[in-house]
Amino acid sequence: MNNIILQLCKIPGDSVSFVREIIGKKYLIYELVKRDFTQRFVGSWLGIFWAFVEPLVMVLVFWLVFGGVFRGKGEVDSVPYILWLLPALISWNYFSDVFSSGTGSIRAFSFLVKKVDFKLSILPIVKICSSLILHAIFLLIAVCFLFAYGSFPTFYWFQMLYYLLAMTLFLLGLTWMTSSISLFVKDVQNIVGIILRVGFYGTPVFWNIEIVPVKYQFLFKLNPLFYIVEGYRNSFVYGKGFWHEPLQTAYFWGVTFLCIAGGVFVYRKLRPHFADVV
Repeated sequence: MNNIILQLCKIPGDSVSFVREIIGKKYLIYELVKRDFTQRFVGSWLGIFWAFVEPLVMVLVFWLVFGGVFRGKGEVDSVPYILWLLPALISWNYFSDVFSSGTGSIRAFSFLVKKVDFKLSILPIVKICSSLILHAIFLLIAVCFLFAYGSFPTFYWFQMLYYLLAMTLFLLGLTWMTSSISLFVKDVQNIVGIILRVGFYGTPVFWNIEIVPVKYQFLFKLNPLFYIVEGYRNSFVYGKGFWHEPLQTAYFWGVTFLCIAGGVFVYRKLRPHFADVV
């Protein structure tokens, strides 16, 4: 217990050192991100163009279904369903992509494990930055749809950056933990896949939390992704600030701090043994 408390006390100082390392290795991170992103499309005829095609096709399918087939019926709170859905779907896709790829990040760059002078802790950041590119493309497409439906930028749109930062920090702690453990327990990657499938339906992405009886809503709000999904929706659809949900905000950041602390602790404990299992 004393060892755990000591590790937690070191986190603020370690965080400053970690930020400095990231700045110092920004060119290395850039090259690794470029390598990781382009490898997704290696061997395909359209190459990197798929980065734009895939999200565009997915959004167009939702638009044709809910904006065409269900025109006039698919609305939530007097907002076209496609506009209500997109912010939540985009945030979930980013979380899902980073959580899945970040869990396998150390294994994906296993050739770097035995390099003593290489900080493996930056590998989840490489996956995060790679996924951010796709996330930015999704956001651009969503903004185009908002414009098409007569919605224009407000102060709250920029609040999305706060929720993006919050989700990224949560994911950083989470992937530090899962990427370290997955080297020793390969089942972790499959468990993450199951969590994502269940979590997708347990998070109000496609459905409204209001359909759940009030006395049970708190159970869904215990999911940290509820805060993010609703936050994206509040930013683009409802024009509602995060300061209007102080308890939910405090809860999310509490969980995020514990996640980062747990990720740092697990990574430090397992790092000396990485080379033995790769």
